[in-house]
Amino acid sequence: MVLSYIIIETLIFVKDFKMGCCGGGRNSRLPSLTQQVKNLILSTANVLAYAAATGQVKAEPQVVGQRVDQCNKCRHLEKTRCTICGCFIAMKAGLKAESCPLKKW
Repeated sequence: MVLSYIIIETLIFVKDFKMGCCGGGRNSRLPSLTQQVKNLILSTANVLAYAAATGQVKAEPQVVGQRVDQCNKCRHLEKTRCTICGCFIAMKAGLKAESCPLKKW
């Protein structure tokens, strides 16, 4: 599961990068590409460490729903991504070890 998350997140990131929508541009609200890569690496390490310690990766469906609801109300949501950390909300909200960079969940 953790490996799937890493692969999917990386593939989405590469696809978006090729399309020129990964942040850092004049009209982008997303973090710079460098910051997004850093955030992805830290997130991956966090998820792997949590999974190794607890054996848990996925958040419960009710928790995921609550997280996504919070993100949908947030002014930092741009389409499917958080403009603070650059994450894809659907992916991040589903991981038990993850948290909102603004401490909303």
